[in-house]
Amino acid sequence: MEWWETQYFTLALGTATIPKVDLVVGPGNVYVNAAKTYLSSLGKVGIDCPAGPSEILVLADNSANPAYVANDLLSQAEHDEESCSILVTTSEKLAEEVCELLTKEIKRFSRRKIMEKSLEKYGAILMLENLDEAVNFVNDFAPEHLEIMTRGPKGVLK
Repeated sequence: MEWWETQYFTLALGTATIPKVDLVVGPGNVYVNAAKTYLSSLGKVGIDCPAGPSEILVLADNSANPAYVANDLLSQAEHDEESCSILVTTSEKLAEEVCELLTKEIKRFSRRKIMEKSLEKYGAILMLENLDEAVNFVNDFAPEHLEIMTRGPKGVLK
């Protein structure tokens, strides 16, 4: 059990110095969801709904900073092995640079093994012909987290 799962037990049950809370909310990995569900089933604390695996989709063109894209994808892969991290782009150059950065940057994380499994199972870099096609994919996918890293991002929203 990681430290954050134990925090839910601490909040739900209280300690000599930390008062018990009535409600625990927020996202988490599969273990956080298990802890929240268990405590709720005991009637110890109210919870929001258990969250599913985290997912991010970055929609980017050739104006995007590859380092920002790679690190944002890694930030979701770090959550757990079931997290989904996807780049949808119209730029082959960006796709290649992000792929190289993912390979390089993942090595510096203590949760590298989790991140690697997440990216192997649920990571993707998709090259599409044009921005309209990319937006259609994004709308069909409907990700939990969406980042738009394009020239004129407000135009993409219309």
